[in-house]
Amino acid sequence: MSRKGVVVDPQKIEAVKNWVRPSSVTEVWSFVGLASYYRRFVKNFASIATQLTRLTKKEVPFEWIDKCEKSFQKLKILLTTTPILALPMEGKYFIIYCDASHSGLGVVLMQDKKVIAYASRQLKHVFTQNDLNLRQQRWMELLKDYDVTIQYHLTSIEVRATFIEEIKVKQFKDENMNERRKKIVSGKAHDANLD
Repeated sequence: MSRKGVVVDPQKIEAVKNWVRPSSVTEVWSFVGLASYYRRFVKNFASIATQLTRLTKKEVPFEWIDKCEKSFQKLKILLTTTPILALPMEGKYFIIYCDASHSGLGVVLMQDKKVIAYASRQLKHVFTQNDLNLRQQRWMELLKDYDVTIQYHLTSIEVRATFIEEIKVKQFKDENMNERRKKIVSGKAHDANLD
């Protein structure tokens, strides 16, 4: 930690820079373990690490393909050029940006347009899992009756931030919203609050 925020340990950055290509499952585990410790610094970590984590599964033979090399090199670059994460400030609002695709979920936690942390997870195919709990089994039965298509709409944090600002501007121009705001501020409306 520094005055500017949270940073990766410089010794760990050097270790990642010098890491040679893994040649066994154990070496992949070691690299993914170190990289995973710093996952909050890397946007979409889970999606990027998918090829490497696939190699650690028991039923998958160890075969280092081009996708593994790309994943390995990309993680090395991202881990050695990580951003400084801001420290959360008490009394200020947080903004959470979410993203999802067929292979993973991603989240960015921000405050005052500064990144506090990144989080991501790989998705598992629920249809191939043998140990579903009762709630999951009921949902699976219900969803089998529907023809569902998931469409991915690419957006960026900057676009979403602009959209939120547009909403705020339109709300301040709206006469009904302004009238409601005046009632809340004056204490005449008790069923809502104004943030």
